[in-house]
Amino acid sequence: MTENKLYTLIPFFVFVAVFLGSGILLDDFYLLPSPIAIALGIITAFVLFYKTPINKRITALIEGCGDSKIITMCLIYILAGAFATITKAIGGVDAMVNIGLHYIPVAYLGVGIFVISCFLSLSIGTSVGTIVALGPIVVGLAEKTGSSMGLLCGALLGGAMLC
Repeated sequence: MTENKLYTLIPFFVFVAVFLGSGILLDDFYLLPSPIAIALGIITAFVLFYKTPINKRITALIEGCGDSKIITMCLIYILAGAFATITKAIGGVDAMVNIGLHYIPVAYLGVGIFVISCFLSLSIGTSVGTIVALGPIVVGLAEKTGSSMGLLCGALLGGAMLC
């Protein structure tokens, strides 16, 4: 007979409390993005079960969400998106655009983006993460130089998928 472990529901209750609480307090359920409430529930689970090795906790999270390959890709995409958002918020995108324009001539911008995305994709091991991380920078470069957005985004996609 299995024993009931009600404390395993604490991360779910944290998610519900944060999501409902913020929606009720702010009078708008869309002000706090649901992934933030979900992330707080996941962090609670990781802290609550601290005695379990981290590899087992991550495996349990991925297997509990669904197909491990799809969920792993989604987690990479979410984390890369968070990286891109934080980079943009702190001014890193504008800085990288200016550095890129300083060192790469506009005529070779497509080739430079292709090569950079190849190396980044090979280094981090994910094409999706490369696209999400470099996407805002490439869009900024295209807007600032007046270059073809399709050409530069195609160079990014091609370089990320090549490796």
